[in-house]
Amino acid sequence: MKKLLIVEQEAVILEILNHCFTANGWVTAGCSDGKQAMELMNSFQPDLLLTNILIPFYSGIELLQAARTKPNPIEVVILALLIDDAVKKQCYEIGAAAYLTKPFDLEILLQELNEIAKNKQPFFH
Repeated sequence: MKKLLIVEQEAVILEILNHCFTANGWVTAGCSDGKQAMELMNSFQPDLLLTNILIPFYSGIELLQAARTKPNPIEVVILALLIDDAVKKQCYEIGAAAYLTKPFDLEILLQELNEIAKNKQPFFH
């Protein structure tokens, strides 16, 4: 079963994302800040992490770094408000699976995460 941790400050967007992914066969957990996300990476043990860059306590980049150093590395998709080539490059160098910008198309986001999950299928629990 695919497990997704969603980190999104906007409550309405978090609710929409949770609904969309659960309706499409994912098990999700969501939170609005980096501190909760760090805790959920350990307790929920997601296969994928979908996170903003600018969130309270820890940035999306710090979450990306933590996720990629786990014994079973978590794939990370960054959702950014702006296209910043330097930040985008940094995210890919650390190991982001994708870097997408807001506003986003929900269907494309779902397709992207399903494709990442499909490619990493042997590592899912």
